Amino acid sequence: MALTLGIIGAGHMGTLHAQNLMTDERVHLVGVADVDQDRAETLAHLVKGQTFASVEALLDTGVEAVYVCTPNTLHTEAVLAALHLLDMLRWLMGEVVEVVCQARASIYHELDDFVMRMAIRL
Repeated sequence: MALTLGIIGAGHMGTLHAQNLMTDERVHLVGVADVDQDRAETLAHLVKGQTFASVEALLDTGVEAVYVCTPNTLHTEAVLAALHLLDMLRWLMGEVVEVVCQARASIYHELDDFVMRMAIRL
């Protein structure tokens, strides 16, 4: 299964990285986010992906990773947005793990009761 990936920044570096990533069958480029809509559309068309008006909109698609290709002085905002999403996913996964553990304990309890009822019948 391919890694779903987004590009943040559709300038020179974003285009170079996208061109390289397009050759990797392990990667599926979802799309591009850039403040310059025309550049985002051009690069999104090249990668056969979508254009996103914001980093948050790109992250909301559920991408597993992003390439931050903005100018160096603008990396912080994109990275912080991605890390915020990661923190939210970690919290959600913790909740999912808790629910699974409780369900598993309940199933084992029910199975224990069933085995005991069968043993009593024997």
